[in-house]
Amino acid sequence: MRILFYTDDPGIGGAAACTHRLAVGFARRGFDVVYAASRRDDPRVQQWVAEREAAGVRHAFLPFDTLKQYYFGTQDRLMTGALFLELRPDLIVFSDGVLDSALGARRAAAGLGIPFIGLKHMVVDNNPWTEHPSIRRTMAEILRLERCSVTVSHPSRELLIKLFGAVPERTVVVPNSLVTQLSECACGLSGVWGMMISWC
Repeated sequence: MRILFYTDDPGIGGAAACTHRLAVGFARRGFDVVYAASRRDDPRVQQWVAEREAAGVRHAFLPFDTLKQYYFGTQDRLMTGALFLELRPDLIVFSDGVLDSALGARRAAAGLGIPFIGLKHMVVDNNPWTEHPSIRRTMAEILRLERCSVTVSHPSRELLIKLFGAVPERTVVVPNSLVTQLSECACGLSGVWGMMISWC
């Protein structure tokens, strides 16, 4: 099973650290893991890249900067869609530092029929982008397509449901300190897909 971890955090925050640990954990369990993020010239990030590669993780560096070109990431479906067609993942795990940063990539995945899960590290109610009615409508539409939405706190879960109409039965809370256990828990159904779904 091929899992694509797609993160908007190139290596500056908690989302990157968590996604790194998840990718390494699943690769060590024998899954075909690909890690997609922007390139970043930073010694810590380069160390993480080396650790992932040593564990068997392949990299697909994004052709744009998810920090400097934030708005582009909310809109682009062409580049990410081409990437998904090339990689053909069985599952995409979107690990978001900012909720709507990979909105375009989610729309590309939905259009291609690729199942995806969202791991949301921060949900706020005063993000100027998510206050825009069209963005909010699109987020609500995309969240309904997520097989499972994972937040790292109960307030984030409540905001996700209140602001965007996330499906309560498929929106779960896993504290940051426990998220990486996702890569260590026993398989309940069939591989990682069973692990993820069992949380919902």
